[in-house]
Amino acid sequence: MKLKRHKKTLDGHDLLRLEACDSNLFVAFWIDSNKLFARDRDGVKWMLERGTSLRSIEKGADGISRIHTLRLIRGADVESCQYVAAKEGKSGYGVVRVAGYDYRVSLRYWNVLCRES
Repeated sequence: MKLKRHKKTLDGHDLLRLEACDSNLFVAFWIDSNKLFARDRDGVKWMLERGTSLRSIEKGADGISRIHTLRLIRGADVESCQYVAAKEGKSGYGVVRVAGYDYRVSLRYWNVLCRES
């Protein structure tokens, strides 16, 4: 799937310039402060073009799994999975490591993710 990401420059003034890229470059997508971000295989964080949605990425890209309402990962790049048990009345949750970064997995998606891996 073709995406557009904001260019990064040393001075930071060119954030409005967009460059085309493929969704296969990225291993994780998430929403933070109403902006869509993605992390590439080198661990670099990119802001994607406004108007791009997680739902469109999930439908258009291969190998993408939803792990939370606001997060997607590429299942083939999962390095490890672990479950954190419940404590003091709170529910447990899963954690996956992708490209050296940990992402929390909602219980709603945990069983689906474990079956895919």
